[in-house]
Amino acid sequence: MSNMDIKFFLGRCNKDIDNIKNELDKLMLYKLEEKVIDKDEIWFVREKLMVKISIVVPVYNSEKFLEKCVDSLINQTIESKEILLVNDGSTDGSQEIIDRYVSEYPGMIKCVKQENSGQAVARNVGIENASGEFIAFLDSDDYMEKNAISLDFLRYFS
Repeated sequence: MSNMDIKFFLGRCNKDIDNIKNELDKLMLYKLEEKVIDKDEIWFVREKLMVKISIVVPVYNSEKFLEKCVDSLINQTIESKEILLVNDGSTDGSQEIIDRYVSEYPGMIKCVKQENSGQAVARNVGIENASGEFIAFLDSDDYMEKNAISLDFLRYFS
């Protein structure tokens, strides 16, 4: 089935997560990810809806907030993701935090360093280095709820 078929199917279910799960179980067309942590979790059609997202985070002197930001991205329920931390010439401990995450999550987190050029340039550098089909942005002093990206994808495909 194509992504258009999935979009139509999910649309028919009116975005009701339980209906999606039940309908897919009945049809046995997809392999579901058996990972439901709480009622806000989303059932993914993993085999057919596996897209990669690149999340670009411009970083400038954000050591107080950076760990919460990056942890929120690591914990997103979508598995196929890359996190691009663009250090825009930070003079605090941000780079040390970035280095730690890059070494802990080498396949997921990447660092790009540049001289201070501003947030807009840092975002553009992130886009240039992104490999995902989709790109999201998050400021380094913000964080995302656990299934924020998953919900956006479900809305996109329905």
